[in-house]
Amino acid sequence: MKVEFYYSSKDNPSDRFPVSIDDSLKELKQLAQLGLKTEAIDVSKLDDVFRLYHKALVGPNAAKRAVFGMKGALEADFGRTCPALYVYEDAADRYPSDAYPRSDREKGLIGIGAALEELIAEHRTKTATVIEAEEETEEEA
Repeated sequence: MKVEFYYSSKDNPSDRFPVSIDDSLKELKQLAQLGLKTEAIDVSKLDDVFRLYHKALVGPNAAKRAVFGMKGALEADFGRTCPALYVYEDAADRYPSDAYPRSDREKGLIGIGAALEELIAEHRTKTATVIEAEEETEEEA
């Protein structure tokens, strides 16, 4: 699994898609400590974000597509007034399987903070399960 966080060190997120950049960067480090491949990309240093923005439009299936596009954040907002989080099931995948922030029919807007917290909880559980299994194997040996 791979997680990419796109933000701008020069722009503030809009009230429409609220997120704490500092908290998100800290949570990204927690995911890295849990063994996930992570990357934080400051888009203020990039000339063109179209290819990155385009991944949110074509990668995830329609139910998991981010707020980017006709009714949400546009290319000019990508990573700037609307930071983005891409989740890849496989680190080698070209397109993300999930992108945040995104709208959910049942939950409403799922922001980057909530997505990162969920990923951390999920991988802490997986890590704990692996450690328990390893300890049981050692005890049996």
